[in-house]
Amino acid sequence: MITIQYQILRYLPDRVSGEFVNLGIVAFDPSNGTLKSKFITKIGKISSFFPNINSRFLIKSVKTIHEDLDTFSTRLQSEFAFKRFNSLDEITKSVLPKDDSALIFSDIKKTLDINPEATVDDLFSRFVSIHLTEEDDEEVRRDKEVWNKVYKKHFDDYGISSHLSAHKVKTKNDELEFEKAWKNGAWNCFESVSFNLTRPDAIKNKVYKWVGKLDELNSSSEQVHIYLLSILPHGSPELDKFINKTIKGKATENLKIDLVSESNVTTIVKQIKKEIDKHS
Repeated sequence: MITIQYQILRYLPDRVSGEFVNLGIVAFDPSNGTLKSKFITKIGKISSFFPNINSRFLIKSVKTIHEDLDTFSTRLQSEFAFKRFNSLDEITKSVLPKDDSALIFSDIKKTLDINPEATVDDLFSRFVSIHLTEEDDEEVRRDKEVWNKVYKKHFDDYGISSHLSAHKVKTKNDELEFEKAWKNGAWNCFESVSFNLTRPDAIKNKVYKWVGKLDELNSSSEQVHIYLLSILPHGSPELDKFINKTIKGKATENLKIDLVSESNVTTIVKQIKKEIDKHS
């Protein structure tokens, strides 16, 4: 784990009221000059908070900031880079000066993560996605369909569903809620997720998002066993290997992880049923 600096891009139209929405994340590793960022591409639900928003102008401004940061990122990785930056603030000031604009970068914050890309994916999910739209709503819907269309029948058939209840895991920085959980000493938490996405980069981003969530779960004082009820990419052994290696690599003594797929679901549910019967 390394120390990553990050800032949040915010839209703050009225500095008196102080109301704002988050529009993006930029993360920086000063040790090697790696700079990553991710920003909204659609206004979505933001317009419901600020009805008078100039949507076209705001999206254009955010896009420009993103493009400037991408250019900066390329320069930092160039062998001809002539200046070393120790602070992310030096970089973001160059693309968005601190003035009276409604767009501002937050103060620098720090976090521990595997790399800036993972930081961006995790923080974007936590701090920005709440304002996003159909694309993200579609992803949530797709994850829920994994349970409804694939796994629910298995859990129902083995009499497991009736033993499940919601549970919140308190971590160092947050409280993560699982709709389906069961306790037998440790909490067994079940989460459905689809990794069967169209683009390989979208699949990897989703995996990195889960890496951040698993890291956060590892900071909990209670023992947790996570079952990811998954749909893996079809016809892509390399991506399957990447998902398995990356997700299972986050397991610790305090955090057990099972990546459940359509090929091993019967074996897994039989094991769970056996444990339930043992503790009944």
